[in-house]
Amino acid sequence: MSQFKDLCAIGRVSNLPTVVSNVFLGCLLSYFFGNYHNEVRFIEPMLIGCFLYLAGCFFNDFSDLKWDAIHKPDRPLVTGRVKKSTLISLILACLSAAFILASQLQTSVIVVSLLIVLMVLIYTVIHKKTVWGCVPMGLSRCLLLYLGLTANKVSMGNGFFQNWDFVSILSGVYSLIPFAPYTFGLLCYIIVLTISARFEASNSLSRPLRVTLICFMAFFLLYLTKLFFFWDQPFALVLLAIITFLLLPYRTLSSNISKAVASWLAGICLLDLAFFLSFSMEEWKKHQQGQETILIFLFAPLVFLSCYFSAKLLQKYASAT
Repeated sequence: MSQFKDLCAIGRVSNLPTVVSNVFLGCLLSYFFGNYHNEVRFIEPMLIGCFLYLAGCFFNDFSDLKWDAIHKPDRPLVTGRVKKSTLISLILACLSAAFILASQLQTSVIVVSLLIVLMVLIYTVIHKKTVWGCVPMGLSRCLLLYLGLTANKVSMGNGFFQNWDFVSILSGVYSLIPFAPYTFGLLCYIIVLTISARFEASNSLSRPLRVTLICFMAFFLLYLTKLFFFWDQPFALVLLAIITFLLLPYRTLSSNISKAVASWLAGICLLDLAFFLSFSMEEWKKHQQGQETILIFLFAPLVFLSCYFSAKLLQKYASAT
């Protein structure tokens, strides 16, 4: 039981609900942007995302063994509570499970999965050496959205690279453009979060840097939910409430960085919910005649909120960072 808890800590299982949330949003977007009236796959891409995330976390701890031996000597791998052979086996098992599932879907799902693995590898190599490690970390998160998108056939042009000729590739790139704003906003959110996490060991963050980070995050949260331009949209007050709630951890950033980062990690689910609400009314006008669409509008917010509360609950059992 003790080893299981250690493995949960190494695998950051408390963040798995946020992975599910990101992929779920991608699946919803595939429904609204071209997959309307078609079957949408949710389970397979969510499982792929979770397996890739676990493999990445296990590999990260394995690679950081020497650094942790000096700076975090109580880590399970350093103390021997978890064996290196066990961790290697789990990495291979998670990667195998992810790519077996991906092979049952479209080729583009395998490509996105490989890109996630590549971003994790780059992050693992450079994150202890440079602050720019936050970029591949953010990109690996953003790719979870595209995992949900590419797992479902989307009728925009020729879909997401279903054929690999030049015209199909251009069409596939063009069909990804509507999702660029959220991708950029999520990337910036993760960058702020990752930079803050770099100071966990010292638990010290200068006031100018704290102010800069929170202003940066506030700007992109407003940008992400379109509140800069559409104050009169139906969910404006709800979106503003979510943004305010996501900024609250700033209060603990000066005294308890780990707590602030953990809150922001769980808040990824609320970020997904905010983006869903920001585009949902326009899509509602297009598809309100469908009973299935009504069910999705009622069901989706519950999924995002369930992911958020699950992440907060799991953080009591296993550390999020």
